[in-house]
Amino acid sequence: MEKIDVFIHIPKAAGSSIRSLIEANYPPKLRVPCYRKQGVELHGIFEQHRNTRLKDCAVVFGHIPVVVHNYTDRHCNYFTFLRDPVARAISEYKFIKHDLPSHPAHEAFSSGKVSFSAYCAATTTGEFYFSAVSKATQLLAGVDRVKGCDDAMLEKAKRTLMNMGYFGFFHDFVVAVEECAAYLGWNTEGYEMRNVSSVSNTDFLAREGATERDIEVLRNTLRHDIELFDFALSTKEKRRQH
Repeated sequence: MEKIDVFIHIPKAAGSSIRSLIEANYPPKLRVPCYRKQGVELHGIFEQHRNTRLKDCAVVFGHIPVVVHNYTDRHCNYFTFLRDPVARAISEYKFIKHDLPSHPAHEAFSSGKVSFSAYCAATTTGEFYFSAVSKATQLLAGVDRVKGCDDAMLEKAKRTLMNMGYFGFFHDFVVAVEECAAYLGWNTEGYEMRNVSSVSNTDFLAREGATERDIEVLRNTLRHDIELFDFALSTKEKRRQH
């Protein structure tokens, strides 16, 4: 039984660019994209696909946690790309505020109802969409769209990372694309950069009037993702040395 390649698309970590490679290397009928609107339950989607699309697809991809193996007997070959958590979270707030009017948090961010400071501190009540979240930790731990993160999730995410088919880094993207393509047998001719902001994070923070304190608070909010990212860097370096 052939494997399924599964791309865990962590938001604002070059995933849209990786999607261009997926689209170039897998026919549409063999692709199962999974990008959901607010309130759409993931379990229902995969239960729907269990005896249909998951039986003959070649790749599943989207903002999904590591759970696809729960819905198929086929081996799931997970891969992902990671980004510095603070830079990723800043980029996500910026993208939602300026470029993604369909996002549930767009109006709150663009109107100032949820400030960058409040986003960093994760103090906004209600929806998970309005706060900075350790999303890499959650997704690799198999957790779907919750506001909090804990040490148990972090340890599970580390174990997942160790067993992943491939993981690469946003800051070393050209090398990572070449490695990932070699691992998966991809042709890179269809590759294109997508969703690249014209405004740098540094300029954005200046416009927002963000302070050093905001960034300190954000680092604390994202402490699980920061530890996971450091673990991933260390793991990759050890593997390269061997």
